[in-house]
Amino acid sequence: MKKTGLLVCLFVGFAVSAFALGGQAPQGLPETGRPAIDFKLPDLSGRTISLSGHKGKVIFLNFFATWCPPCREEMPSMQALYNKLKGRDFEMLAVSIDRDAAKLKAFVEKNKYTFRILSDPDGTVASQYGVGAIPATFIIDKKGRIAGSFVGGRDWTERSVLEMLTRLMKEER
Repeated sequence: MKKTGLLVCLFVGFAVSAFALGGQAPQGLPETGRPAIDFKLPDLSGRTISLSGHKGKVIFLNFFATWCPPCREEMPSMQALYNKLKGRDFEMLAVSIDRDAAKLKAFVEKNKYTFRILSDPDGTVASQYGVGAIPATFIIDKKGRIAGSFVGGRDWTERSVLEMLTRLMKEER
């Protein structure tokens, strides 16, 4: 990842979180083992999607923006991961903090992303999750608890990621 792009995303992500919190700094990411915060957001077709509607599945919850270079760099690996795990006890939810819905839709269509994209233009849900930099990803287990959190761009096709998600999918609800 390019250092300049990462610094811009870290700074802008923090600024968005601070703005959404009324100028206050975010409290930090939720701790591993804590219940994931439920939310409802619209997808690109306007349907309201809730996190709790996917309970019983392992959820890959990613916060991103189309203008963020590390976010754009990691998304093809997210699509590859989704392609490997779709149809199993797995759901991928990517939450955009973009304010321009038309640009977001054009970005998704151009790149042919098929995982679910949700819109959080005012950063409310990102703030609830303590997101101060993007991309930020949370892995939520079948019981609805935070199993892990990651800040910064990643290659989600790495073997260790697939092993972790597969292990979580095998766990009882």
